This record gives sequence, structure tokens and C-alpha cells, in this order.
Amino acid sequence: MPDAQHNPLWWHPVKALAIRPTLRQHGLAILATLATTLGAGISVVTLAFMVEAVSTSAAGAMILVGYVLIFSVAFTWIGHLAGAFVLHAALIRGLGGWGLAMLGGFFIGAVLRPVVGTGLTVGLGPFLAVLQLALLRAIVGRNTQALPRRGTSA
Repeated sequence: MPDAQHNPLWWHPVKALAIRPTLRQHGLAILATLATTLGAGISVVTLAFMVEAVSTSAAGAMILVGYVLIFSVAFTWIGHLAGAFVLHAALIRGLGGWGLAMLGGFFIGAVLRPVVGTGLTVGLGPFLAVLQLALLRAIVGRNTQALPRRGTSA
């Protein structure tokens, strides 16, 4: 198997190397995505307090964005669970590209919009889906030959 950097499908919008992530790997990717989102929100709020000395309006906007990221963790896990099914179905067929992840995140966000009660699900969904895909690929690893195939055990 060629190295991921030399593979033309390593970050294609539609196609990807076919992989079969385990339930544990999906769970770790969801937790890592939630932790990354929370960390990004805390970082943006912290940076906003530093920017406040220079521009209060910019700091106010940054605090708003940071709080959206921080509090989104309370609800985005719902979308990440649904996204895991979409990503798994795509990845085993070799269709786990970033474009399809964004499209899936958009549609899952649109479906969950009435449940959560905000349109932010539609806006954040595609980006969080790509983050989940990237973290899942990092957790699974780039060497797909080491993964168990259908009908075999590791």
C-alpha cells in the first residue's frame, strides 16, 4: 500500500481508500471531535479576552463564536452519531471524501434543525463532519492493509 501522501485519494472530495472502521474507532472519533470543538471554543473565548484591549466589538464577536462552539458540544453528539453511520457506509465503499462528508453533515444538520431548534446545525454540520472524518482517518491509520476485511478477523 503506498504512503498516504503519495496516494491521489488521500484527501479527495468524493473518493477515498476503502476502510472498515470499528465501533470503537467511531466512538473515539466522535469523542475526539467533541473534545476538539470544546477546545476550539475555549481557545476562541480566551483569545477574545486578549483582543478586548484592542477592539471590544471584535472581542464580543469572538466570544459569541467561542460560546457557540463550547455549548454546541451539548447537542452535536446527536449529529455525530448519525454521521458515524453515514461515514461508515461511505468509507466501506471507498466514498469517504471530504465533499461527501460535508454533504452528509449538511443534510444531518438540516434534519436535526427542528430537533435542536437552531439553524446553526446546518451551518456547523458540514465542518464538524469533515473534522469527524479527519479524526476517524487519523484513528484508523493510513495503512488499510492492517485492517480486518469482511469475513476475516484481526
